[in-house]
Amino acid sequence: MKRTCTELTEEMLVAMRSDNYSHKSVDTHVKYAYSVLIRFCNEHFEGNYSVEAGDAFMASILEKELSKHHTFLYRNSIERLNHALTGDYHWRPVKNKCKPYVTSCFDSIITEYESYLVQTGKTQTHVRSHIHLVARFLAYMESAGITNVCAIRATNVHEGFHSFADKEGFQKKMKTFFRYAYKYGLIDQDISCWVPIVSRNKPIPTVYTVEETDKILSSINRSTSSGKRDYCIILMATKLGMRACDLISLTLADINRSGGVIRIVQQKTDVPVEFPLLDEIVNGLSSVPAPMNIL
Repeated sequence: MKRTCTELTEEMLVAMRSDNYSHKSVDTHVKYAYSVLIRFCNEHFEGNYSVEAGDAFMASILEKELSKHHTFLYRNSIERLNHALTGDYHWRPVKNKCKPYVTSCFDSIITEYESYLVQTGKTQTHVRSHIHLVARFLAYMESAGITNVCAIRATNVHEGFHSFADKEGFQKKMKTFFRYAYKYGLIDQDISCWVPIVSRNKPIPTVYTVEETDKILSSINRSTSSGKRDYCIILMATKLGMRACDLISLTLADINRSGGVIRIVQQKTDVPVEFPLLDEIVNGLSSVPAPMNIL
C-alpha cells in the first residue's frame, strides 16, 4: 500500500497529539524525523510512502551511524507509519519486559533491600540497576559456598570486584548495600571499606581557553602539507565549532570561497548548514595544496 508521505505523516502527527503525546515529542522530535523522511521519499519514491520506502529509509539512517537515541527515534517513527498504512494511527511501542534478578539463597534480603531503596525515593531505573548488581554479587557468594552475609570476607569482596566488568558500578552499589546491611543488623560490622576504590581517569576537557587553543595552533608544523591541512581543521573546529564527524567528511568542494561560506549537511542531524568562511581560514586554505582534500 502506498500513501503520499507528506499526507500520511501529517495525519500521524495529528493522531499523536490526540493521544496526548507531549508537544516536545510531537512537534520537535517526531516532526523533524518526518521532515527528513519526506525529503528522502521525494528523492527516491516519488513522494510516496510504503513499507519498502520505510525499510530503505532506515537502511540509509543506519549507514550514518547516528546516536542510539536518534536511531531509536527514526525506527519508532517508521513503525508508526507502517501501522498507519493499515489504519492503526494509535500504535504505541511495546515496553521491554523487566529483566529478572539473579536468584540465590539471599532472595529475601534482595526483596527487602529493593523495598528500602524505593522508600528512599530512588527512580525505578536506579533501583533495578542497583538490585541487579547486588543480586549478582550475592549469587556469586552462594556459588563460592557462602550462604550468610555475615560470612563474607574482604577476600570475597575483592574476588567479586575483579569478576565484574563495571568496576565503578560495583564500588558505588556494593558500598551502599554493605552500609545498609550494617545499619539494619544483617552484618555485625560495616564492611563497605572493603570495596576497592576505582581510580578515575581525568577527562579530556570539552572547553578550552583562548590561550590553550592558541598553543594548539602554534604547535602545528605548517611547513608540511599535512601540517597546513591540520591547521585548517583546528581553525574550523575552534573558530566555527564544527563537529569532528563533519570535519572528517569535509572536502575543498564544500568550501565556497567566492560566496564566503562552508556548506555541509551535518552528519549527526542530517540538516544542511552554512558556516562563514573567516579570513583566518581563508589564509590557512591558501597554503593547502589544491589537490588535497581537507581529510
